[in-house]
Amino acid sequence: MSRLNESERQKPVLTLACEWLDANIPQLAEAITTRTFAAKPELQAKYGNRGRLKCEQDANYHLHYLYEAMAGDSVAIFVDYIGWAKIMLRSRGIEWTDLKENLEGMIHTLRLKAPRKFANLFLKFIKAALMQLPELPGKLPSFIDPAMPFAELAEFYLHSLLVLNREEAVSLVVRRVESGLAINDLFRHVIHPVQQEVGRLWQENKITVLQEHYCTAATDVLITRLKRGFLGVPRAVTALSLCPDGEEHSLAIKMFSDLLEADGWRVAFIGPKCPIADVLKHIRRHATDLVAISVATPLNLSKTKELITEIRTLPPEHKPSIIVGGAAMKANADSWNYLGADAVASDVSEGVEIANRLVAQQETGERAGPTETSGRA
Repeated sequence: MSRLNESERQKPVLTLACEWLDANIPQLAEAITTRTFAAKPELQAKYGNRGRLKCEQDANYHLHYLYEAMAGDSVAIFVDYIGWAKIMLRSRGIEWTDLKENLEGMIHTLRLKAPRKFANLFLKFIKAALMQLPELPGKLPSFIDPAMPFAELAEFYLHSLLVLNREEAVSLVVRRVESGLAINDLFRHVIHPVQQEVGRLWQENKITVLQEHYCTAATDVLITRLKRGFLGVPRAVTALSLCPDGEEHSLAIKMFSDLLEADGWRVAFIGPKCPIADVLKHIRRHATDLVAISVATPLNLSKTKELITEIRTLPPEHKPSIIVGGAAMKANADSWNYLGADAVASDVSEGVEIANRLVAQQETGERAGPTETSGRA
């Protein structure tokens, strides 16, 4: 490794370790795979080159998640990912012991190739996952609990979507809304748990990618169809809602945007994969009280932090409050603080409450810092 320049010497060791890992992931993944297949020659005969490529892809994912966990200084993020991977792999015939061997290969490779002062940092995260791996669950309970409100509607909606009957699913929900079902209750007790359940069913290899995509697309259609029925009385508050560059899961932020509009907000919904430069340009040109960011995949946490950091550099007259949400927040209660946001929401309904609190604090000059205002994910 070359000698550090002055700017590098001023960086924390954890930051330098993350930068080194990010720059070397492809080579490390290849080395881990080579070691795995060398230790078990029968793997080549059993899985062939296609299996070897899949093994290398998995090692790439493990290393990318390790990077995100280290960047956020959150062991929980990496352990949560390994727990997800354990269930996903087990449902496809790969036992947790194979995942264990892959993690051990990561340790061996990083010890061999990483600068000495970084190695222990890497091992701290990987060893924590290895220690917990045997006890991490091999499957998850359903997200649709028969005891929860509107469980019957959620079950019917999900079943109709899984058999690709969008019209039946959407029509029933529309009728229930027309009969008095509140939009907040629909989003919180029907759509949210159904989308979580769709993700669980894919993770456990019980539905296809086609079914997963169909369910999401159908719910998108449903929200669009319902939207004109719950536009609120306009208020003088504005929001920009989006996903960071790289994030493709935008259903949750669309629901949040619609609930804000139902509350009278004027919302610019951008959706998935929004470049930082375009976000900054919009905020400079348009009055924006709130930026709402949804992050479903922990692999996009660093991009979210980069986006928020850039927003914070804008002049005072162009500095909106920032709220984050999404599945990537669940592993670590403090992820939002690391990102530099003002608050985090556990669901879209709570997000509206927090959004109104944030703009009220702006109006009274009591703008909250990241440690003062929080909705818990």
